[in-house]
Amino acid sequence: MLRGKVLSLEAVPLLFDTATGRATAMLVTLKCEITFEERETGKVLYHTDNFVFRNQYEISTDPGNPDSVKNFFEEQDPALDRMARDFAERLVAAIVENY
Repeated sequence: MLRGKVLSLEAVPLLFDTATGRATAMLVTLKCEITFEERETGKVLYHTDNFVFRNQYEISTDPGNPDSVKNFFEEQDPALDRMARDFAERLVAAIVENY
């Protein structure tokens, strides 16, 4: 059984387009409390109060396109999917390394 609690989520602009001043990349930092335990016995196999995931994500911007705001929001779900996959990969690696 894997349990997690999000302690904080921070997204900070990292790079900017010099022509428009808009952010072109964000640094996302996610801090979580994670517990991985054996279902039958309840034995804790892995626990941390401070699992930190940090990754950089590019933002698609097209200042000449009036639909750029619409496109930004259309990309939100795929961006969250990428972040979830990246987070899961790092978490599995941390659990395997400490097991």
